Amino acid sequence: ANQDPAQSAQLIASIDDTKLRKQAITSVASSWGTTDPNAAIDWANSLPADESYKALSSIIPRLAANSPQLAIRHYETLAASTGNDNSKIPSLSNVAGSIASHWSTFDPEAASAWVSTLPDENAQRRATSSIVSNWVTQDIDKAGQWVDSLPDGKARDSGVQSLTNVLTNKNPAAAFDWAETISDDFQRKSTLRSVIRQWKQYDIEKARNAVEQANLTDEEYEYLTKELKP
Repeated sequence: ANQDPAQSAQLIASIDDTKLRKQAITSVASSWGTTDPNAAIDWANSLPADESYKALSSIIPRLAANSPQLAIRHYETLAASTGNDNSKIPSLSNVAGSIASHWSTFDPEAASAWVSTLPDENAQRRATSSIVSNWVTQDIDKAGQWVDSLPDGKARDSGVQSLTNVLTNKNPAAAFDWAETISDDFQRKSTLRSVIRQWKQYDIEKARNAVEQANLTDEEYEYLTKELKP
């Protein structure tokens, strides 16, 4: 598929095994979507509905590297084709995240503006995580400002998680402060623990002081103080 995806696409019609056929479609879509996405999309649109959806899900994100607006148009068409099929939500969220990941490597501000237009919260969550992961390597302050501007919810929590992943080793105090703002109880507790677990390795006193001064629930306080014990 990597050497001649067009020829490989023709051979797919001869594959009877459903599992192998799906694997071949994904492989060809990924390869062809990188070398000639327009031709790959034409091929994907010629497939039966379910196979077309699978192929397009692999091809569309690759458009974002050179033409994010074209990728978005195809993404919107793909999303519209699912109707009320909730089983497609996870894969659509993955596509949105992949588009955002490619786009944010060179224009995170434009990618972040697009995220706010996504109607599905799961897609927003995946896209936000992808954008922040790239943006922090370019301008961590701007990435933080954007995350701070987001309303409470899954998308913001996902962005905060990506920030803390980077900050924990560089600035654990800042990472801890960010982690406190996560709205989901389980995710907040887990992220706080992750920060403390790393922080205590090289400055347990500062980590302990942060826990003592933080506005934590009783459960969180007990959870973190246990983590700080030798």
